[in-house]
Amino acid sequence: AGPASVLAFSIGQRLHIAVGENFDDKVAIFREEEGQGGGGAQFALLQRLRVPGAGVSAFIPHPSKAPLLVSSSYHDPSTGWSTRSRLFRWNRHKNRFDDEAEQEIRTNGAHHVEAFTDGFHP
Repeated sequence: AGPASVLAFSIGQRLHIAVGENFDDKVAIFREEEGQGGGGAQFALLQRLRVPGAGVSAFIPHPSKAPLLVSSSYHDPSTGWSTRSRLFRWNRHKNRFDDEAEQEIRTNGAHHVEAFTDGFHP
């Protein structure tokens, strides 16, 4: 309910869609299903991640670690505009993001998120 954004990304050979469900405080992750036939893509719900006031998400591929999904938190009913946006790590063994955020970043009514690299890879 209350979709705030949609993000498409690939992990391996599978297409995924992240939908920010602002009013439900969740980011819903859908995965393309194999062997559906009919020529069109079919997506099934993979998981829902808790992100109060979920806004925009960004997918961050990593050259040596599992990828991350960062989701902005626009408004948290318990704290108002003082929010914590969340980063979730892809779990290669479970083939989904970890349900618990790997990190929370203090934000203030974040509407958008971007991912970029500074060219430095330790």
